[in-house]
Amino acid sequence: MDPQEVWLSEPVEVWRTRWGLPALQIHQRVTSTNDLAKELALQGAAEGTTVMAEIQDRGRGRRGREWLAPPGSSLLASMVLRPRNPGAETLLSLRLGLAAARAIEALVPLRVSIKWPNDLLVDDLKVAGILCEGAVEDGRAVYLVAGIGINVHQHDHAWPATLRGLASSLESRARRSIHRGALAGRLVTQWMAAARHDSVTLSPQELAEFRERDALFGQALLINGHHAGVGQGIEPDGALLAGPPTQPRRIIAGTVRTNDSKYHRP
Repeated sequence: MDPQEVWLSEPVEVWRTRWGLPALQIHQRVTSTNDLAKELALQGAAEGTTVMAEIQDRGRGRRGREWLAPPGSSLLASMVLRPRNPGAETLLSLRLGLAAARAIEALVPLRVSIKWPNDLLVDDLKVAGILCEGAVEDGRAVYLVAGIGINVHQHDHAWPATLRGLASSLESRARRSIHRGALAGRLVTQWMAAARHDSVTLSPQELAEFRERDALFGQALLINGHHAGVGQGIEPDGALLAGPPTQPRRIIAGTVRTNDSKYHRP
């Protein structure tokens, strides 16, 4: 599992320097980029250290779900972050989702929406997901590893039957070729900027941007399979609001789906 020296026809060191990262590893095959990034974090890796791979044997999304990515089809990356302000790490997932949406839109003419807390959608189809994992001691994050999988090259007809009509890729949505190196550069730049925000509440500007991208706003929602009312946006601490506008319920964790038959396939 030694790192590659060349990726997409250029030395990995050239990519690292171009992106301004303290360290960059790119592997052909790993179990999970998050797992490898966590090992590096425990060894003292600097914030911004990034691990990428062409293939993940055990890639996963939230709640241990499998992340499917045929070899070379996706951008699979994890970054080591070291939150400075206790409590700010709880909002990093949302901030990184906003940053990833901006990175994609800066490269391709697509409008990216966000399904709370951290799925990215285009045309109501999932194109990316973010998984944040870390370690906490004495109420303070020792490190946080942010992993992302972005579907780039997949064709819509190639998805397994259980994912057709639910997932897509950037190339399928944009109908044009996309260079993963260019996408990765914009992503890590946006993520490094997002990591510098250490406020424990979302700013009015962040809330406004999330509102514009909110795929759940105004939708009838199911929380862990139970009816939860209509999505009413999020609060400054990142909690999802669902229910009647006058008395919405705060959701801080759980599996959220729109009450739409396409989300209930086996």
